Formats: sequence, C-alpha cells, structure tokens
Amino acid sequence: MLKSGSRSKLSASFNSMVGSFTYSIFFLIYFLLSYWIFGTQVVDEIWFTVFGALAFPSTWYLLKGIGFWYY
Repeated sequence: MLKSGSRSKLSASFNSMVGSFTYSIFFLIYFLLSYWIFGTQVVDEIWFTVFGALAFPSTWYLLKGIGFWYY
C-alpha cells in the first residue's frame, strides 16, 4: 500500500501508530473474550503475557494480509 520502490510513502511514526492501535485492539479482544470465559482468573501477569504473545503475530498477519505493511 502506497509503496514507492523500496520505501513506503507513509511515515514511520504513522505506521507505528497503526500497528500500536491494531495491537491494542487484538489485545483487548483476547482479554475480553478470556475474561468472559474464565472470569477474574485472567487478571494476572501470565495471562497478559499470553495475550501479548497472541496479539503481536495477529497484528502482523492482519496488516500484512491487507497490504498495509509490505515487509
């Protein structure tokens, strides 16, 4: 998307903002779904690590899949 040669026309800070926002959305989805299923047991440091480990590749696959990130 908006690729010009080997460089993107979008700024690095904008790409970072979109990635952070998408990561946050995935994190909240995983958290809320797990909270709905397991209740208050998911409010723990281990669970937050698991949600982050799931949200990070989900963000990459989504943004790469829709063509926003080309790398």
